[in-house]
Amino acid sequence: MSLVTFGDLAQSLAGRVQSSRLRSDLSRLSTELTTGRTQDAARHIGGDTTALSALDRSLARLTAERTTLSEAALQADVTQSAIGTISDEAAAAASDLAAAVSSGTPRQVDLVTQEARDRFLRISDALNTRVAGRSVFSGTATDRAAVATGSDMLALLKTAVTGLTTAGDISAAVDAWFAPGGGFDSSGYQGAAARGRVPLPGGGAAQVGVTAQEPAIRETLAGLAKAALVAEGVLDGYSSARSALASEAGADLFNARDSLTQLQATLGAAQASVTEAEARRTTEVAALQISRADLVGLDPYETASRLKQAETQLDTLYAVTARLSGLSLTRYL
Repeated sequence: MSLVTFGDLAQSLAGRVQSSRLRSDLSRLSTELTTGRTQDAARHIGGDTTALSALDRSLARLTAERTTLSEAALQADVTQSAIGTISDEAAAAASDLAAAVSSGTPRQVDLVTQEARDRFLRISDALNTRVAGRSVFSGTATDRAAVATGSDMLALLKTAVTGLTTAGDISAAVDAWFAPGGGFDSSGYQGAAARGRVPLPGGGAAQVGVTAQEPAIRETLAGLAKAALVAEGVLDGYSSARSALASEAGADLFNARDSLTQLQATLGAAQASVTEAEARRTTEVAALQISRADLVGLDPYETASRLKQAETQLDTLYAVTARLSGLSLTRYL
């Protein structure tokens, strides 16, 4: 009977191979214990990955839809908040202007129109609201502000009404400037067309995109601009005309308030649809994640036991290697 032996170099190589395998097992088992999922899904489920692939495709699709709906819901929330701010400013300005005109005091008209000018600037800032780095009211042109600054628009309006000396003429000029195709579209609005509708699960779509070109917003800006122009010095020296223009501004803002309320209601309905759809998709994603975990999940106790066994084997290998490295002919003799 022949005796098979291994030289020192072969034993060293075999030890290194075994050590590398055990360290690899330790790393894999540590990860599996932490995540609760196998790193070799195909082997874990016996090589048939049909069900797992179908789950992964559904998860990817539903997760993408949920992300889209989540972004739409956030945009709707921010838009609704901004429109609420605009509506509050318009309602307050309308009441103040009506009271000032009724008082018949030029000083009161001056104070209220100056406040209306400040409200116009604040509404312009509200229209340039951004969320997640994207402009809310600029349609598809999310990389830039929706409207020019309030000061710039007032400067353009002052130029547009130059030479006009009656409240009626100035009011008509401001209305024309904010009308579709007017100066607002060419110089005030800096965005693009409204964003498309957001598809909803099960069919249908919701329009959550609102631009600064909405009729309700145009009306509000026009009303405030008329009062702001009074504060800017238009019609100076014409006390009755100043009061008349302030009165028209107040009336316009009262009318715009109803339009803003309707806009909020329409947006609110779309907002509710998107929120409901997002919640439904979130539930579906969670259910699929549970199903996937059932396929590729691992028993933590079994995994911990295998990890402990691998650690023991590695410790034993190191101990044996250390003992073999200390052998010598002198010590043997």
